[in-house]
Amino acid sequence: MIKEDIENYLDHQIRSINELKKETGIIEEIYNVLKKARNKYFLFVAMNHPIKNLKFILKIFKKFISFDAYKDYQLYLVGSYSLPEEKNVKVFRTISRKNLKLLYQEATALLTSSHYESFNFPVLEALSQNCQVIASSN
Repeated sequence: MIKEDIENYLDHQIRSINELKKETGIIEEIYNVLKKARNKYFLFVAMNHPIKNLKFILKIFKKFISFDAYKDYQLYLVGSYSLPEEKNVKVFRTISRKNLKLLYQEATALLTSSHYESFNFPVLEALSQNCQVIASSN
């Protein structure tokens, strides 16, 4: 009796997860993780809004690459950013889900520093691709 109850419960949970993936597509394309070598870039995926604290990310990244050991690192910004061209910073204004998945898989880490988040999907996406996440506590 208990065994059947547990099996029924687990079966229902697995069906619910699979339905959620099909209905939302949140991680459907990013669900299967491929281990790849990490490249020398950090990823920042966010909408262009002051709450995302991009100024802080840029400030810290510039300090980071000022050290000789880290001068070859890049910062990849995914979002509709209009920034003056900067060395070591690349903006992806539009990107396919397939290419975003590759960026997560190959990044050194995802950076996030929002002043407030109700739920941070880029963190979930990064973790699903074994991409480390570096978050600020501000």
